[in-house]
Amino acid sequence: MPTEAIFYVADKLLGGVVSYLVRSGADAVLNRINKQLEEQKEREALRRVIASALSRFEQRYPNLARSFFDETFIQAQGMDQISKLLALSIREVPETNTLARAFSQYFTTPVPNIEEACAHFLLLFQEELEAAPEFAEVVSHRLTRETASNVHDLQPVVDELLVRIKVLQTQVAEQTQPVFEARVECFVNNGICNQDRIVIRNVGAPISQLNVEQLLVFKARLYDMQSAAKIVIIRSNGYYRASFPSARAQGDLYSTSPTPHRIRMITLIRMAQMTPINGHLALVDFDRLLRLSYRDSTNAARMFHMKISEFGYSEVSESEFVDLKTASQGALFDFDSMSDEQFIEVLRSDLEAPRP
Repeated sequence: MPTEAIFYVADKLLGGVVSYLVRSGADAVLNRINKQLEEQKEREALRRVIASALSRFEQRYPNLARSFFDETFIQAQGMDQISKLLALSIREVPETNTLARAFSQYFTTPVPNIEEACAHFLLLFQEELEAAPEFAEVVSHRLTRETASNVHDLQPVVDELLVRIKVLQTQVAEQTQPVFEARVECFVNNGICNQDRIVIRNVGAPISQLNVEQLLVFKARLYDMQSAAKIVIIRSNGYYRASFPSARAQGDLYSTSPTPHRIRMITLIRMAQMTPINGHLALVDFDRLLRLSYRDSTNAARMFHMKISEFGYSEVSESEFVDLKTASQGALFDFDSMSDEQFIEVLRSDLEAPRP
């Protein structure tokens, strides 16, 4: 694609982004971006970001680039969808199927790997945007708001849990088994959820001799766009530095110290997504699983396994817990002693390791 064509498309997309921001003006994040783009130099900076992403896209998809962003498609079908996705990509990872669907509906001839191409273009745009110093404040603001927004969304869940606890408390006298209430509790400082801890309570029948085993893992799904996703499990160490079992039979049973590593955990997940891992795209989650061993009110030995999050917990089977523990034996990341780059190397090494 000639340079003038790239800048023509960049100008079209820039106009679409600004139009989308105006139409979506109620959103505080988009208001911040819109105000910034009122300055000519910021508009020019976004134009360069788009043009750079288009140039890099053409290097990988030279034939597709000529049709993917042709003038008629931009004006007739692609403008609104592309502009919307580009604007959203400033604050979150956009879905690619909307853009791929708009492309497929316009061009009657099927295009192989169109969704992969769309994903690649949007990823390039995000990389270029986050590397541009003019938008550093916007990118940083997005990351901090994401964590605070997640905490705000938890309030209805917490309210529902309180109602549930109240009902369960009326049934305690009839219970012979404990009823656990557990969650990851966030701490918000200056609008940012930068710490969390695990808390466990028992609102059912009393228990004794509680022991809690933590299994905290990064679970990575790696895609090469040609075969099924590969799964890599990396056990973490040092995320929570201390735990405090209470030895109580009911009420507050167990908690951890607030972790200082929450923001770093989020950063590692994003870093893995933005770093090519031997030709794979990595999508990573951080999972917290617990095994509770205790004696119930009849003195019988019991075990309970759960996967815990900010939204509460879900029960998992013993075999699921054991399988995940076994799968994480080969790779370990220590939050206190290892660097971000070492996390990527652990991920890469485990991907290269021979599978049984």
